[in-house]
Amino acid sequence: MRKVVSLLVLVTLLVTSCASKKKIAADAITKIEYSAVTRGSSKGITFEKYSFTGTSSRQGGDINVGKGPISEEYWNELSVIANKLDLGNLDKIKPPSTKHQYDAAFGAHITITTTTNTHQTLTFDHGNPPEELKPLIEKMAEISGVVN
Repeated sequence: MRKVVSLLVLVTLLVTSCASKKKIAADAITKIEYSAVTRGSSKGITFEKYSFTGTSSRQGGDINVGKGPISEEYWNELSVIANKLDLGNLDKIKPPSTKHQYDAAFGAHITITTTTNTHQTLTFDHGNPPEELKPLIEKMAEISGVVN
């Protein structure tokens, strides 16, 4: 009887452990994007696992301003920072200013894609993000040299 109880406890622990690992893996971040647009111009950067691409366009002509690999360490740092955000409420973070509404600033937003969902912020002024987003934007700029 004691062996049966021990075996049951062990099996329960294994199943619970595997289920939680699957849930974590199932909702892993796959892409982080920063986009800023204004009338006639746009710029952005996309990070996917181990690579980034930065673009800029003026009056419709796309310019690739940066592209390359990133280390696993940098990807993990970005993912950790992004996971600290409440992704389900990303669209409820209030911007500190609204200059983008009258073309005095680029209108920017961040999109974070996981294996199960896509989460996007409200539009905020490029150069003046909400406090919650600053660490992520600063890390993106540090890694790529593009977001500024």
